[in-house]
Amino acid sequence: VGTITTNGSSTTYGTSSDRRLKTDINDYSGNSGSVIDALKPRTFTWKSTGKSDVGFIADEVQQVISSAVAGEANAVDEDGKDIYQQIDCSSPEMIANIIAELQSLRKRVAELEAK
Repeated sequence: VGTITTNGSSTTYGTSSDRRLKTDINDYSGNSGSVIDALKPRTFTWKSTGKSDVGFIADEVQQVISSAVAGEANAVDEDGKDIYQQIDCSSPEMIANIIAELQSLRKRVAELEAK
């Protein structure tokens, strides 16, 4: 599925993506604009530190790109203790939608500039 590799002070979280592991490879033609528009960047304050930050809320991302989120919203264990969701904004689906939309916008800008 992947690896975690460390080299000095850097850590790489590698997801298996080798061409030899895949079949029916095609250009992505999904609706990246709708995906990007559905994501909600948020500002917030961490309860544990009181520090302001910017990012996403896991259950909101899960509604758009479920593969980028682990866990279920508001989950608790058998003792009622919170089980927090985790988000991976570097998931292949997340990055593919960002890149596809960026490429689409660059193409549209180039077309407009050529007029």
